[in-house]
Order: sequence, then structure tokens, then C-alpha cells
Amino acid sequence: MIDLYDQHGIFIFSTLAEGFGKVFLEAMSRGLCVVASNTSGMRDVIRHRETGCVVDVGNVEGFACEVKWLLAAPERGREVSQAASTAAQEHTWDRVASETADFYGSLLRQHGLGDPL
Repeated sequence: MIDLYDQHGIFIFSTLAEGFGKVFLEAMSRGLCVVASNTSGMRDVIRHRETGCVVDVGNVEGFACEVKWLLAAPERGREVSQAASTAAQEHTWDRVASETADFYGSLLRQHGLGDPL
């Protein structure tokens, strides 16, 4: 997949519904400008026109508009690409593990079951 990502500059992810997923983060980590549906994990991670672009689900014209915006100014695309790569690096497996443990620990404490560690 890395070779495929590295051959392109824009990644269009027009999903109707998605869990957090990781495919858009993989694309961002390789410096692709992601144009994605404004749902789920994409909405939480992508800062519109800074680290990628988010478009309302099903808005075909909106997707085309954002792709044109990126293609119209190559320097803008490079800025988004660099910001995307940096943002993706913040989402590590260590962070996921830590946040998951913290979440479950807070649930245990809420229910008076003590601290898990």
C-alpha cells in the first residue's frame, strides 16, 4: 500500500459511514491530501483545509470542489500534505492503548470498582 500511496497526491474517501478507521490516517501519514466525508474519525482528525478536507456525506459537488481547490495551487497542496503527515504522526498505537486504558479505568472508578492498575 505504501507504494500505491506514494504514487498519488490526493486520497478521496467518500464513505457514507465509518468507524474511526485507519485508512485515511495511513494516507495522511504518507503525505496525501485527504478529501473525506465529514463523519466519524475523519471529522475528529482532519482540520478542514489545513490537514485535509472534509465534505458533507453524499455531496459529490463538494468533493469535486475540494479536489479542484487542492489542484489549483500546488503550493497549497504541499502545505496540506505536510500538515497531514504531521497530524497523522500524533495518532500512534501507544496513544490508542493509553487512551483506551484511561477510558476503561474511568468507567471502573465511576462504578466504584477501584483503579485497574
